[in-house]
Amino acid sequence: HAMNAKYLRASENTLNAVYCLKNKSTQWISCFGAHRYAMKEVKQWRLKIVPRPSMTRTVDDGDIARVVIGVCDAQIAQLRRAVSNAFWCYPPLLGYGFAGWSGRKLCTQQKTEKYASKFRVGDVVSVTLRENGALEYAVNGNECGVAFQVDMSTAKQYMLAVAFCDDSY
Repeated sequence: HAMNAKYLRASENTLNAVYCLKNKSTQWISCFGAHRYAMKEVKQWRLKIVPRPSMTRTVDDGDIARVVIGVCDAQIAQLRRAVSNAFWCYPPLLGYGFAGWSGRKLCTQQKTEKYASKFRVGDVVSVTLRENGALEYAVNGNECGVAFQVDMSTAKQYMLAVAFCDDSY
């Protein structure tokens, strides 16, 4: 994964888990999957939102998650500054996300709009990128439908992206 040790730490106890280190609540910290995907295959990721262990501030199952989950142009992960910012904010590069705290969809090229119910700590969020460019989400197995039609106009490659806004996860 593209990670910055100043902001993120890999879990020592859980395989493929990342925790946000102490962070101001106004700054997004993004991390990225390890692989790039072209539109030749269906790719699905499942992410469980869990509280960070050993927290002085407590976040419990059922609390709204201040997390954005999505995909972005693989070139965004190569920009060091993207790690300490929101992955969906780098025009002309494209980022597509689903915001847990609001249920809104976020995209580099579009205004935010309501998409689905908010997701919460304890939920499992599935992200599916289809070969036709459809980006879909499900929360706890309940399909939310197509959120975006991902830009396929060039030979773009996309990767998983997750952003945290505080250190509770």
